[in-house]
Amino acid sequence: MENNNVVKEREIASYSIRTDAGRLFFDLKWGDRENFLQITQSKKTGENEFHREKIILSKSELIQFKDGILKAIGFLNVIQGDVEGPISMKSQYENGYKPWDELDEEKLLLLYQEGKSMKEIGSLLGRSAGAIRSRFMKLMLEKEGELPMPDEE
Repeated sequence: MENNNVVKEREIASYSIRTDAGRLFFDLKWGDRENFLQITQSKKTGENEFHREKIILSKSELIQFKDGILKAIGFLNVIQGDVEGPISMKSQYENGYKPWDELDEEKLLLLYQEGKSMKEIGSLLGRSAGAIRSRFMKLMLEKEGELPMPDEE
C-alpha cells in the first residue's frame, strides 16, 4: 500500500554560506504542488555536535521573506549608523540599486547561457555578484526551476 502522506520532492539548486556562528544551507526544491526553499542553519554545539534549525518557504512566502529581510537590514543600518553601505555600492557598481528591466534580464540569461560565472556577469552588467545571484534566483523561480545555478567565480 502506498503512503500518500509522503511528499515527493526534487532538488533544483543547493548552496551554502559560512557565517560567524556556523553555516546556512539553501535548498531550492520542487514539491508535489509547488516549489519551495528550505533554509537550514547549522551551529556547532560541541566537538562533533551540531544544532540545526529549518525553515521552509513557498515561492510566495519567499518573496515576502525577502522584503522582511531587506526591511530588517535597513533598520539595522539606521540603528548602527551604516549609511555608507548603499552609497558605496552605488559608486562601486555602475548599475547598483538600479531597477532591472527586460533587456537587463535578457542580457543576464544570455551571459549565463555563454557559461559566464555570477562574478563575470556582474562585472559585465555593472552589478554585484549578489545582485546577479538574486535576480537569477527570481528568474529561476519564474521559470519553475528550469535553470541550474551558475558558478560563483
